[in-house]
Amino acid sequence: MISNILEKLFNVWRQLSKREQMLALATASVVLLVILFAGYQRSQTHLDELDREILRLEDELVSSTRLLEHRDATEAEYAIIAAQHSSEWTEAEIHDRLRQEIYRLAQNTPAPLDANGIPIPNAANIGNLVEIPSLGKGQMTEGGTGYREYRINLRIPATRLRNIIQFLERLHNSPQSLRIDSLDLNRHPESEGMAASIDISRIVAEGSPITDSVRPAPGSVGRINLNAAAWQTHNASVKNIESQSIHGAVSVHMMAGSSEIYMTQSLPGGKTYEMTVNLSSSSPDITLGIDAVGNKMIASPMQPLTSDGAVHRYQSRITLPDNGTPVSIRCPLLHSSSKTGALVKITGLLLQEASEIYQ
Repeated sequence: MISNILEKLFNVWRQLSKREQMLALATASVVLLVILFAGYQRSQTHLDELDREILRLEDELVSSTRLLEHRDATEAEYAIIAAQHSSEWTEAEIHDRLRQEIYRLAQNTPAPLDANGIPIPNAANIGNLVEIPSLGKGQMTEGGTGYREYRINLRIPATRLRNIIQFLERLHNSPQSLRIDSLDLNRHPESEGMAASIDISRIVAEGSPITDSVRPAPGSVGRINLNAAAWQTHNASVKNIESQSIHGAVSVHMMAGSSEIYMTQSLPGGKTYEMTVNLSSSSPDITLGIDAVGNKMIASPMQPLTSDGAVHRYQSRITLPDNGTPVSIRCPLLHSSSKTGALVKITGLLLQEASEIYQ
């Protein structure tokens, strides 16, 4: 069949005049050149894209190499900062350190800090840049993954605007990672001085990430690592689930009938502790609380969980007796009476010493 087609083409070619043959050859040459040029253009465009991709990857490699060169120094610097922003501090300790820092920055010449971030007394520091008669009520809030926030308000009586601006600059550059959330300036019509009300947040970092093989030491407070191996179960199973939090997350499957799951913490007695848990539940027959190991009289009220499957935040408090030795508690304690089984996902656990409310 192909030979027949070729024979027909040759016959057509022989029937053409010399001039028509030359014109056909010229047309075929032009078409071939156009096809070759289009292929060349497409190949050149692809090569240019590859060159740009190579340059981008080379720049990324150089940048990553530089970051790796500075990794150790960066981690060392972060460790120093995290040591001054420990998750193990109580709310009272955070408030006290923040108060010291604010009063230090309010001095005409701020006192230097020691290795622990505590102001070094200096008799030469006389007078204040701004006066701070009192600090407002502090409040601890959940900031996000790896940190908390402690918020406080302070008021500055009428003074020169220049002094307020300089004080704000000092707050911004403070080693305590302070953030100015709001600023309200006001002036009496018959006075040249400006009064200020400032809302400040202190970022409290939580240090280096905790891997699944590292657990908080007994008696520690702060963010608790949610590792499935750290839980005790009865008619229930626990497994680790993927989470963006450095402290992990777990999924709990309550078996049909009476089920119980808890973590054991050993804490100093004579204090009140507050537990904050972020979790979701598929059943209303699950309760959450805290109790002391071997002593059911020392317990927080068991509270039912919302069963809409969304993540909710729950809080419980327990006061431990002061008997001179650490007290073992089950915290958190989850109990299920569901006859069909239930699923609970725990995505955050914070245990801290309950402190007084500052005025």
